[in-house]
Amino acid sequence: MTIKFDQEVIRLITAIENFTGASVKDCVVDEQTNTVYAIVDGMEEGFISGGEGRNLKYVERILGKSIKLVRYAPDVTVFAKNLVPQALKVNLTDDNVLEIWVSKIHKPMVIGREKRNLNLLKKIFQRNFNVKDVVIR
Repeated sequence: MTIKFDQEVIRLITAIENFTGASVKDCVVDEQTNTVYAIVDGMEEGFISGGEGRNLKYVERILGKSIKLVRYAPDVTVFAKNLVPQALKVNLTDDNVLEIWVSKIHKPMVIGREKRNLNLLKKIFQRNFNVKDVVIR
């Protein structure tokens, strides 16, 4: 599946790659929270963020945005667990619907206010894995 980037996303990816050494596969921006979700390819977060998160904090200061790093995995269920650490179980149905089970305590946090986090999850999975829908159970 081909992912199209606009100029702003290309600028963000370049800055993150130059300052952290990370290989960024995809980048999604949440304008409401001013947060960049960078999907990095197979490197350790400790190496990317530098000692005590120095590299990441520097990039955040330059860009004026909060940055969240997520490790990419070619398997959608492993990637879902990387993106949603609270996931107890992940299943991809035959209809390309991703089901993520979380505890009752974590469910509001995973869905987010006004479904903000859920919509972000849907966008990330649709861009990277051609998933039709994401359901939190």
